[in-house]
Amino acid sequence: MHWILDGLAEQNRDVWVDWEDISLTSNWWKEITEGIENADTFAFVMSPDSVASPTCNFEIAHALQHNKRIVPIVCRDVAETQAFAALASEHLSESVLEILGGRDLIAVARAS
Repeated sequence: MHWILDGLAEQNRDVWVDWEDISLTSNWWKEITEGIENADTFAFVMSPDSVASPTCNFEIAHALQHNKRIVPIVCRDVAETQAFAALASEHLSESVLEILGGRDLIAVARAS
C-alpha cells in the first residue's frame, strides 16, 4: 500500500489516508467523511478485504454522494460473489450500524 503513497508523493500529490491523523478518541467517521469531502479525488484500493469491508463501502458511497472523482486501484483481484458473501456474514459493530442508519449493507455495497 505504501508504494501507492510513495508514487503519489513523487508526483507532488497531497495525499490524506484514513489511517493517519485520526486519534483514537475522535469521531473517526466524521473525520473520514470530512477527508472525503475535502478531496478532489477519491482513490479506492481494491482487494477482497476492502470490497468486503462495511466501512470501505460507506466511504465509496459517501464519495459518490459528494460527486467525487473515484479512481479504483486494483491491488488484488476481487471475486464479486465472495466479497458480497463475506460482507453479508460480517458482524457489524455499533458504530457501523449507526453509520448504516437502517440501510441494507448489501444494497449500499451494490450501489457503490
